[in-house]
Amino acid sequence: MVKDLGIIGRPLSKVIMVDNSLDAIRYHLENGVHISSFYGDREDTELLSTLDALKTLAPAADVRDGIIRSLLRCLRRNDIPNYCAIVT
Repeated sequence: MVKDLGIIGRPLSKVIMVDNSLDAIRYHLENGVHISSFYGDREDTELLSTLDALKTLAPAADVRDGIIRSLLRCLRRNDIPNYCAIVT
């Protein structure tokens, strides 16, 4: 399912969408952080591993700049895992 962030009525410069589906973030790739599926069991740390990156992005004037920079770093390294660390 594609998710349209435009309907939430918030400035997209301050919105981060964390999702396990690239289809879900298709309309707003610059706002999306793609992660592996999270199942909520005690051994699953996917959301916790994303937390530091989100804390780093939160105070930014425009979160999209950090997300785009991270994606470009990953592309330059040919490193496109499910989750590419925003802060490296």
